[in-house]
Amino acid sequence: MNTHVNDYRPGPTYRSPEEQERLREHRYPCSTFLAIFSTCKALYADAMPLFYSETFFSTSEIWQMGSFLRAIGPKRQKHVRRIGFQYASPSLNEECSSAWDMQYLVSALVRCERVEVVEIVVLGYLIEDSILVWYSQYEDRDDGKIPGAFSGIEELERLRWLGTLRMVGNWEKMLKYPADARWFKAFAEGKKPAGKGEETGHRPRVVFEEPVGTRDRFPSLCVPDSG
Repeated sequence: MNTHVNDYRPGPTYRSPEEQERLREHRYPCSTFLAIFSTCKALYADAMPLFYSETFFSTSEIWQMGSFLRAIGPKRQKHVRRIGFQYASPSLNEECSSAWDMQYLVSALVRCERVEVVEIVVLGYLIEDSILVWYSQYEDRDDGKIPGAFSGIEELERLRWLGTLRMVGNWEKMLKYPADARWFKAFAEGKKPAGKGEETGHRPRVVFEEPVGTRDRFPSLCVPDSG
């Protein structure tokens, strides 16, 4: 198979002729890689589980991930291990819109046999203005069971063997409300505070991470809330 890319152009950094040749020989467009699956049924049967189990699937919105999981069907769903999405919705300012999106997603995600990582990106003005600000109006509704600003995230309690829940953004802002902090802590202890799943004692890791360079590039997003 010829794997050369005819329109290859070296980048601005100098590379030796030998290195340029090596790069040409090892570049595989995504379409070419996936096309390999269709060469024969035996190859597809062997390669498909590896592709879906080793790939990190990411979407810009919650409902898109739910639609993706439904589209690939049950045979592929069971191999999915790592997913990520932004905690966003076109109608996020409407109360409980994300709760519906999360329910839609998790109803498909439960068909995956063992999910290792769920990554939720909550970095930027969207979370500050559309999530944290609107919830301040309903803070007095805290019932001690469900999250606060992260309405709908409690649906993850339905995943029996989730390995890691990774929250990407400014952790000080994500834990602004006691209802959210309480839910994340209980979830990491293997509890089902919202009663969405059966308690098995399994403890998923809950990790809060900031992208490298966030405080340098977006200092306004990382200032601790004075309230």
